[in-house]
Amino acid sequence: MKVKLLILVFILPLAAASLAKAQNMDAPPASAKPTTPYYLALTPEQERALIPPPPAKGSAPDQQDLADVLQAQAARTPALVAEAMKDQTYQNSLVISVIGPDFTAAQDPAAFALLNHVYEDIYMITLYLKNYYERNRPYVDHAEVKYLFTDKSYSYPSGHASESEVMADCLALLFPSQQAALHARATAIAQSRVTAGVHYPSDIKEGAVLGDEVFALIEASPVFQKNLAIAQAQVKHAPASAQPPGH
Repeated sequence: MKVKLLILVFILPLAAASLAKAQNMDAPPASAKPTTPYYLALTPEQERALIPPPPAKGSAPDQQDLADVLQAQAARTPALVAEAMKDQTYQNSLVISVIGPDFTAAQDPAAFALLNHVYEDIYMITLYLKNYYERNRPYVDHAEVKYLFTDKSYSYPSGHASESEVMADCLALLFPSQQAALHARATAIAQSRVTAGVHYPSDIKEGAVLGDEVFALIEASPVFQKNLAIAQAQVKHAPASAQPPGH
């Protein structure tokens, strides 16, 4: 009991101090990706239980995945290619942009700190699962896949899908009226990865499921609820105008 109390004594002030700092709009750059989760401390077994394994290589679901990638490739339009190129590198701002220009880190530092901490958790869990399952990108195993760009990490689950879904979930608590637009944007970001030939549909499907599962766990955290209340109190202005989902 004494050990637990000591842990709380150290962790809670750190969480409060983090909220006091204004955070950047975007997720940390690639050179400064998270190295530890913030709200959650799941075991590897708990993380693997969040979503099922990817389809076995060569199985019927795997073959359907490839067929769907090739179909998306054939259906590319200049607009879809432009969307995929714009969403190539995940940043929290890809989803935050839905809220509009009045929502900024300078004006709402507690909200941006909250979003960045949520990102830390989903990033670490997604990275673990990618490295555990080691599913190759579609273009690695199939020469017929004509990719728009490459990615060094493994394919399953999709980080773009899991991270944008968590952002949409969290932002919807701050801006409930924008919930539909936020999730439409998250879906567009995830789908752009199939268009680009860097993900299978099952990668993005289970990535979104992972995002929702992880956010449900985060939302149950007392520390998150405390931080959320601070952020909600700080977000006093309404967004000037929501951006369309494909923005």
